[in-house]
Formats: sequence, structure tokens, C-alpha cells
Amino acid sequence: MPNPGLEAVIYEVFVRAYGPEGSFAEVEVGLERVQSLGVNTIWLMPIHPTGEVKRKGSLGSPYSIKDYFAIDPALGTPDDFKSLVQAVHRRGMKIIMDAVCNHTSCDSVLLKEYPEYFKRDKKGKFMTVNPEWTDVYDLDYGNPGTREYMSNMLEYWVREFNIDGYRCDVAGLLPIDFWEEAIPRVNKLKMGLLWLAEGDEAFLHPAFHLTYDGVVYKILRDILKGKKNAFALVAEMHDQMNGFPKSSAKMRFIENHDRVRAAALAGDMRTLEKLVAMYTMMRGAVLVYNGQESGLEETPSLFDPVTLEWDKGSSEVEALYRHFLEKRSSPLLMYGESQVLPVDNPNIYGFIRRTEEEWLLVLINFGENPEKVVLALDGTLPEGIELVGEISGRKKTKFPVRGGKIFIEVDTYLIMRGISRMSVGLAPKWLVGPKKS
Repeated sequence: MPNPGLEAVIYEVFVRAYGPEGSFAEVEVGLERVQSLGVNTIWLMPIHPTGEVKRKGSLGSPYSIKDYFAIDPALGTPDDFKSLVQAVHRRGMKIIMDAVCNHTSCDSVLLKEYPEYFKRDKKGKFMTVNPEWTDVYDLDYGNPGTREYMSNMLEYWVREFNIDGYRCDVAGLLPIDFWEEAIPRVNKLKMGLLWLAEGDEAFLHPAFHLTYDGVVYKILRDILKGKKNAFALVAEMHDQMNGFPKSSAKMRFIENHDRVRAAALAGDMRTLEKLVAMYTMMRGAVLVYNGQESGLEETPSLFDPVTLEWDKGSSEVEALYRHFLEKRSSPLLMYGESQVLPVDNPNIYGFIRRTEEEWLLVLINFGENPEKVVLALDGTLPEGIELVGEISGRKKTKFPVRGGKIFIEVDTYLIMRGISRMSVGLAPKWLVGPKKS
């Protein structure tokens, strides 16, 4: 069976910032628009009450949870949440919750009831491994009671609210054997649950379907800053292909609640087009953080009141995301294998997605100016035959074959599709650039 994470187009929702009320009802109203983008999975950031002791800001971080078994009344009632889950399911979509299993708030229900479930430092004080997390205390998974409590919590939301899986916060900080025990246990309650780990580490597979792709995100950020080039992407993708189980998958992103807005990162529409074309065509799940699809540039505060300013959104940016995300329903983009292309131009990154029936070639130009490249085709094609590709501005263009080669000038990106009997080759120097005059 293919990894179900490969099918996921995930929309991350910060409920209390989503609309003026910050409610489940507002998220439910927005489902039609979100699904029209090509999204099939809703991820809700934590929906529980936040702690008050050592609280950051006026509202506190949603990741500083006071009660794992409660819903923040400011977001709605349990029935409101059930209504949202049912509305998602009626549309044939999935909904997953954030599971913050590493720590709780400093005044949590769990801390009051079972202080022995928490880590302590050498002085016997409650602690956290991250000195910046001043509003939380870490759980101790060396205590069997902690493991049982948290496993029960994970079961509760599936059993009582019929959710479809979890995004597990800082999953790599927990012992892997906890996840290896808890995930199969929760899976017995419902078929098809999706498990996403916040973490880049290979050891999180195969327990999880998906891990983060934070390394590629950082490389992209450095490329835009002029600190790295496309060769760094090639090296990282080879590392991923060689260092991760074949059945594993990454969640690709250019923005999330911990990062700056993609529109702000890109700085202009031309650069944003490159980023969106690349990350949506890669093997793995795709993430969109609420407001990203509208080109919003202000990163929502996790600690103070904030409402997404949808009226400042760009219809042009939304059309860009919709164009690429709609392609994700293709079996080729969901399940197709991926192979990095050998390229000797530091501005060009290229890869191929392939199934037994067809292939998709993707070239991204990270340079400031158009780059000329030569595509050499594997197999005999009639002289003068034209292959259709999509280029910058999402325009369809025909490219004639001459001597088994196609000469192309890539502005921001090129996407070309073909059938297997007209397969592209992967020999060294398959892609040669820049073209010499």
C-alpha cells in the first residue's frame, strides 16, 4: 500500500486567528473555499485551553496546554467542534489535530493530578529542555503512567470526535518506542489515520507517515539570501533518498506557524512563483498555512490577539496556489517516484516524477535572469515533433525536438509532461546548462 501521506494536501488552521470570532464555525464556513484550492486535509493547531502561569502574551501559546481533554471555550463548544469534523467529512476531506505530547503548561490539570509524570532538574524543580520554552514543563516518558495517560489522550479525540489523525509536536523529543507503541494502539480505533511528525529525523519512520522537510526549507531560504545555490538542494535530496526508508515521505512547505510568511520570504511574485512551483511538485505531502494562499505577509502572533486580514489578500496569489495545488490530485504527483536531475548550472534545480505510465519534468531557475538549457531525450523522436510545457506565468508553450534535444530558456520554472514510451533519459549531463552559443 502506498504511504497515505503522499496524498495529503494539508491546510494548517490557527482557529483563534482565522476570523473575527476565532471560532470553529468560521473555519466551517471557509471549507468550501479551502477545498477549492485543492486541499484534502485540515490540520487544526491546538484547540485546548492555554495555561495562565508564566503565560506568554495576553492569550498564551496554543502549545502551552492546560487540559488535554478540554476545548478552549473561546473557540466553541464540543458540539461546534463535532459539527466542523462532520462538515469536513461530508466534503470527503480529513481533519487532524495537533498533539502536543512533550510538555504541558506550568499550571496544567495533568501537573496538578500527577506531578510524578514530569521531568525534574537536579534541584528537583520542574523543567524543560528548551530554555526559550518558559511557559511549559516537560513530561517524563520514563514513567509508564505518563505513557498510558498520553496514549489515552490520543485515543480520546479519535474515539469521541472522529478525527483522522495527528500532527505531533516536536515528535523527535519523545522516545521513539512511545510512538511505536501508541500509534498502533490508536490505529485500532479507526482505519486510515494520518500521522505527521514535527521533526526531520529518519528514525521517526516508519512509525509516522510524514516528517517535516525543514532542511529543504532552510536551503531555499539561504538560496534567496544568496548564501547557497541549487547544488545544495541536489545534495540534500540525495541525502533524503539514501538516508530515509523508501516508504517514508516528507511534508513540503515554504511557510508554517513557526516561519515567516512565504510572500514575505519571496519578496516578489516572480520569486514566489518559483517556490510554489517547486514545493508543490515534489514527492510528499504539501502544506499551506492559513493566509499563505492569499499572499498575506504578516506572521500571526502565537501569544496575543490577532485576526487574519483576508481583505489584504491577493487574488493573483490565490490563483497561483490553486493552479499548482489542483495538480496534486494526479496519481503521478501523489505516488510517482522522484529523481534529481544532474545539472551543472548552480541556478537550476531539476527533478523528474515518474510512474510506469508517464513522467513529469520540473526545472526551477533560482537565478535573477532566464537560463538556457538543453534537454536530451532518451529514445528516438521524429524530428520537429513538439512537446508541450508550462512556463513562467503558467503559460503553455510548444517546444520542437531537434536532433533528439530540446532547447529551452527557463525564466522561473518549466514543467513538461510525457508518456513513458517517450521517456526522458537520466544519463550524466542529461541536462546541460547554460547553453553555449
